[in-house]
Amino acid sequence: HVQGGEPLSRRAQNVFVVRLANRNMAAIAARSTAFVARATTTRKSTAAPKRVVTRAGLTQPLPGAGEDRPLWLPGSKAPAHLDGSLAGDYGFDPMGLGADPEDLKWFVEAEIQHARWAMLGMLGIVGPELMEKQGLIDIPAWYDAGDYGDWFTDTLTIFCIQLTFMGWAEGRRWADLISPGCVSEDPVFGGYKVGTGAYPGGAWFDPLGLASDEATFKELQLKEIKNGRLAMVGLVGVAAQASATKELPLDNWLSHIADPAGTTLFVTLSK
Repeated sequence: HVQGGEPLSRRAQNVFVVRLANRNMAAIAARSTAFVARATTTRKSTAAPKRVVTRAGLTQPLPGAGEDRPLWLPGSKAPAHLDGSLAGDYGFDPMGLGADPEDLKWFVEAEIQHARWAMLGMLGIVGPELMEKQGLIDIPAWYDAGDYGDWFTDTLTIFCIQLTFMGWAEGRRWADLISPGCVSEDPVFGGYKVGTGAYPGGAWFDPLGLASDEATFKELQLKEIKNGRLAMVGLVGVAAQASATKELPLDNWLSHIADPAGTTLFVTLSK
């Protein structure tokens, strides 16, 4: 019913109900929207600020660290001629052998060459032993390789071949050390030059461009000399083990793993 007490027709009643429902739904929607807006505003204002986490990187001391670099003996002072500019310079020269700049230049060159040969030597000792244990090859131990007679020619010829090629390569390296850049041009193809010193780079010695930028070059320098020093010490240990036990390094290691207390340096020396 409406004002005046007159009943509405069924169609008019339906229209009235629909309009009333739409009006109520609009009001509910408006109130809901206002509530959500107020809640969002309150949450934004009271929420704690987001934490920004910065992950600390473990950086390796690189060459050129100067006086702040770590030294081989904590609390000691590096000699004046070791200022941190060399790769792997931790101030170790207790006898002052590198005080003369020319001597230091020679020692740096000698160390990197011995380090590279030591790394190759360790690979040449452990690699064949591992392959032999896998049944891939059958060759004598590294300390018996000189007595191995199944070569393509006699040992005197092999010695002469090695002397010729190594003499040529070492002669050019010596010339570059005395007069940097005098042998930089490619002796095979010509028209192509490499760098000087122990790090010539270029297409011949760095074909993948791994040391293309200065930071990466310094990092690789440090890694090479540290691994090379470890290889030199390891090679002395391998030679000492071979002399004492007459066994290869992997055999010695496996024996120690099988019986750690009964297979030690002291037990070996006591025999």
